[in-house]
Amino acid sequence: MEHIKSILWHLENRRNMYIDNSYFSLISFIKGYCICYRDFSKIDISENFQNWLRKKEGKYFALHWGGYILTELSNENEQLAIEKLFIFWNDFIDETSEKK
Repeated sequence: MEHIKSILWHLENRRNMYIDNSYFSLISFIKGYCICYRDFSKIDISENFQNWLRKKEGKYFALHWGGYILTELSNENEQLAIEKLFIFWNDFIDETSEKK
């Protein structure tokens, strides 16, 4: 998972070099990366993250993880959603990397 951890670091610390500063651009970038990675590795990181977040929240939600973080966990506050997104993704990577 070092590949996604590295990309997330760059997006968190140098976001304006890659995308604009909106939550939607960030989500689109991450989703695009996950789709590309899935096509080559047959591992769906986005789906794994979705399931991890459901387990962490202790409930099933039908929204995509990006929408869930924004609407349910951040009350439509994009800046708060960006902060939470990086926390959740880094926790997911740390926890799933420890299991291997």
